[in-house]
Amino acid sequence: MNEETLFDGNICTPLESEKRRRVNLLRFEDKYRKTLREQFISSAQHGFSRDITNKFWLIVKKKLSQLCTLLSERNHCSLHIARIILFMIFSGMILSSLIVSNTKSYKSSYGGNPYSVYNRPYHEPETQIQSQRIFTNLRTEDNATDLDTLDPSPIEIPNSLQHIADLNNLPFDQNDIPFFFHIPRSGGSTIKDIMGSCLGLVGASDVGSRTNELGENLKIVSTKEGSRFVNVDTTTSQGIKRAEGLKLVQSGLADYIVTQHLHLAAGLFTEKYKGRLFTIMRDPIERAISLFHYLSVADWEPTYDPSLATMSIEMYARSDDRIEYNWMTRFLSNQIEGDLTQEHLLIAKETLRRKCLIGFLEVKGESMMRFEKYFNWKSNGSRSRECVERILDWGWSN
Repeated sequence: MNEETLFDGNICTPLESEKRRRVNLLRFEDKYRKTLREQFISSAQHGFSRDITNKFWLIVKKKLSQLCTLLSERNHCSLHIARIILFMIFSGMILSSLIVSNTKSYKSSYGGNPYSVYNRPYHEPETQIQSQRIFTNLRTEDNATDLDTLDPSPIEIPNSLQHIADLNNLPFDQNDIPFFFHIPRSGGSTIKDIMGSCLGLVGASDVGSRTNELGENLKIVSTKEGSRFVNVDTTTSQGIKRAEGLKLVQSGLADYIVTQHLHLAAGLFTEKYKGRLFTIMRDPIERAISLFHYLSVADWEPTYDPSLATMSIEMYARSDDRIEYNWMTRFLSNQIEGDLTQEHLLIAKETLRRKCLIGFLEVKGESMMRFEKYFNWKSNGSRSRECVERILDWGWSN
């Protein structure tokens, strides 16, 4: 065993010399005291990050490993043990103060707006322009592009979204319709189940086209589970054109509309009948992994690929013809094919910031409550609330 590895693992041995212990102890404390200090400085400058918490607990874990070593030799190391304990207490106090101060400033930046938990503030237009840190809620010096240095001129959203209401355009008009941007493998199917089965809302998605009751006129059809849908398909280009021709939004039959084709389906709305965009998102790596496993078994999907069942996740990630290529940026910026630029990324972020109410799969319960509050959806008694909780906790279908 050498000096470098003495405290790298859970190694407790009484055979090391006092000199070697002292050398490693000083090296350990100096190295991680400096690391922690740098992280705290970065935190104060750029806003508290969860990465700092993770790194702090990594330091604590290593300290505990060292403490284990010293306790096995407690006859010689009582002073060092005391130093380690004091170091951990002092570090915890500093970390706690940073958490409290940054949490207060983080909350106050939203001005108490209940709908700005995941979006940047939209209750005052001037506050929107102040922050260009779009979709980057918390950042550090190492992992963020400094968007504050970019051109401060407003980012123009494609004209195809002109009839999608801005988030800060409140109160609702009675003709506004919730417009759900369904991101694959992010919990969208479950949100649709809750809206249809638990809240009793009438939807417009692909379900209405499965009943073989398309016809020449719009009507509401029911599934065997009891959910109700308009007899249209808003998930394909052909179906969207048909729904537009039948004046779906003007009919007032649909309580919400679902699609992946954001810009194409946005053409359904008009100046009088605007859409209110919302979505639920997932960690992109987790979503890609989920999509990989899903497409290997989902033989009912047009994109089903049985060859994925014999392919490793690494092979899938390295493939050029199977894995998604910036799906979110493409569908948000309406650049489905061709090369992407930084401008497309900024358009995608600005679209989310200005137009989209956002929920996260990691906090699915809170996200659903947020949607209900924003759209003023009412649960019809305790059975409806139990239905929501049952689907969220036990029937999650992605």
